[in-house]
Amino acid sequence: MKNFLANLITFIFAFGMWFLISYGENDFSYKSLAIGILISLITSLIMGDYFAGRNPLRFLNVRRMYIFIFYIPILVFGWIKSAFLTSLSILTNNHKGNAIVKVPTDIKSIYGTFLLSSAISVSPGTLVMDIKEDDSKNYLYVHCTNLDDDIKKAQKIISEEHETWIRRISEK
Repeated sequence: MKNFLANLITFIFAFGMWFLISYGENDFSYKSLAIGILISLITSLIMGDYFAGRNPLRFLNVRRMYIFIFYIPILVFGWIKSAFLTSLSILTNNHKGNAIVKVPTDIKSIYGTFLLSSAISVSPGTLVMDIKEDDSKNYLYVHCTNLDDDIKKAQKIISEEHETWIRRISEK
């Protein structure tokens, strides 16, 4: 039953994402709708256990949905700020250097770690290269551009903007 529920929630999410992406491009013909359903079904069968995890009912929690809705403007503002700062450093030729930073995170769930690594990777100047688990703690290996010499400060800047919100969305 849990597997079915996880696949159902993944299907609904994938179909919703397909609907948002394809909205306005076509007239939602039967062929287009069938393709969206088929792709969402295949996605849910392959990724259901990974996306929804062991507790698929957490996606039906209204509080988490509200937190996610409030997190979206914070995420977009972070993207804009990061893009502006990265562009400014390129235009002024004030590039400090590149490095790979090991960022510890307290997020335990696979879904939360995925959300955090995605939020970090879409910000200009950062890319999550690997995720490792050591002693029940996850570490993200993040490639950063325009990095100062202070690694502790860089670790805090990379994760603090997103980690508290994603923990509220993905954890208990």
